Amino acid sequence: MKRLLSLCLLLSAVLLLCVGCQSAPVVLEEHSPVIVLAVTGNQSLPWKEQENQGDDDSDEAEGEGVLTNLVNKVLKGNDVEYLAGYDRLDYAMGSFHALLAENAGVEVVDEADLFAAKSYATMRENILNFMEAKISATKYKLMLSIGSKRARMIMEETGAKSMILADFVFQKTNIRGNRWTGEVAALVTMKIIYLDERGKEIVNKTYTATSLERLPITRRKYDKDALVDLYPATIDAVINQFIVDNL
Repeated sequence: MKRLLSLCLLLSAVLLLCVGCQSAPVVLEEHSPVIVLAVTGNQSLPWKEQENQGDDDSDEAEGEGVLTNLVNKVLKGNDVEYLAGYDRLDYAMGSFHALLAENAGVEVVDEADLFAAKSYATMRENILNFMEAKISATKYKLMLSIGSKRARMIMEETGAKSMILADFVFQKTNIRGNRWTGEVAALVTMKIIYLDERGKEIVNKTYTATSLERLPITRRKYDKDALVDLYPATIDAVINQFIVDNL
């Protein structure tokens, strides 16, 4: 009986310890000001792989790396979906600045202060980043990750108390039917890394949103300009998911 009681007490202590070790919820306002260090993503708009998509006659190169970017540049050089790649990332960067301030009440460090920081200007982009089929928002370095020491240096120099790195995957997806006939929508996936002032990762999470509006597909044809126009609102949706999660 004493042995059973001791076992129960030990189990209770372990459970209390586990509860105490759980990470406290992150409140964005408590980590203000925030600096948005990097917004990256793919330039093209590949189809999301689905069983009902039908035979694939796409001329778009899939995969990762510099070669993929070069191939897509040749194949998609005049394609509106491809040409809008930087616009999507520039919009996402601007949206982070606006929505964090408006919806989370967080001060966002101005990009001019980031670019003026010596710790940012002297930071070398990891050559491995270029092995990914990724681009970055205009004027920003292509950064998919950052060490805690460098992160602290940038935050100390800019007065920031936290840092965001966001990596997007932009796709188009069949909502109904297949690529021959049906409906297409914009699909946005965002992986966000959020660091505190010590450079410690406190959020690493992926968010996904599909555009509310769908466009008709007829004989593999759809309005590409209209599809491109669906991404800004869908980008806002994933950023707001992150904000709501951390209010």
